[in-house]
Amino acid sequence: MSRPRFQVIAILMCVCLCAFRAQADSLRDRLAQAAKAYVRGDIGVEVQAVDDGAVLFERHAHSLLMPASVAKVVTAAAALQALGPEYQFKTEAWADGVDGDSAKRLYLVGSGDPSLNLESLWLLARRIKKLGIRSIGTLVLDDSRFSQGKERVGQRAYQTGASALSFNYNSVGFDICPGKVGRSASVVVDPWEFGIKLSGTIKTIPGAGGTYSVDEGNAGVYVLGGTIGAERGCVSHYRSVGQPSIYLGRVFQGLASQLGVSVGSVEQGTPRATSSFLFAHP
Repeated sequence: MSRPRFQVIAILMCVCLCAFRAQADSLRDRLAQAAKAYVRGDIGVEVQAVDDGAVLFERHAHSLLMPASVAKVVTAAAALQALGPEYQFKTEAWADGVDGDSAKRLYLVGSGDPSLNLESLWLLARRIKKLGIRSIGTLVLDDSRFSQGKERVGQRAYQTGASALSFNYNSVGFDICPGKVGRSASVVVDPWEFGIKLSGTIKTIPGAGGTYSVDEGNAGVYVLGGTIGAERGCVSHYRSVGQPSIYLGRVFQGLASQLGVSVGSVEQGTPRATSSFLFAHP
């Protein structure tokens, strides 16, 4: 009496399987059409079934491509799982040879804080002053937390590398404002405490067009060229930096000087066994 029931179950399973295959085939067709319609650049796609990991569709899945911005979703998910939602990156300050209002060495120890920007470094410098320190012999920058840093791959801001002492998104800005037609545009480096030099000019032309360039040259000199339209208004242009920790150190020197705190040399290194912990920022 049970055989017909088993036959019904088998038929239902077959129908479900056929329906699943039909849906999978339909999904493959739709994904293939979407991938074919995407003509703005190369893409890599792989779609897997959640239950068994079977590959339902792929196109250039193993090609090396420039990651899209959607990669931040995967990065955030991995960080939340590994670090937890309450985790906060810290930049530590250590010192040794403190005598009165002077410190022989001040150490800044990085942990990869992505929010360590110009404003944050200003607050850190203020905390140093509030401790009563007015003179620092050597600023020592410790970016050893990352076992292997990532070098930048180009001059554009998004081509920068990674460092345990990343600062200001590892990029420097150039605020370019057109002048009168025929005159040079105004170019201001931000942060100017970085102390880089500019060479060349960007000429102001009629209209709102123009094509300009800001390229890194030798010995910290950036070369300006091209044109900008008088009606275009001010624009901001960004370039990556090759040594994030040294970048941070030079800007810290400038910020501290504005606060009345002198900083001598800047170098890379790690705290000594006798160094004293001052604080963690933020």
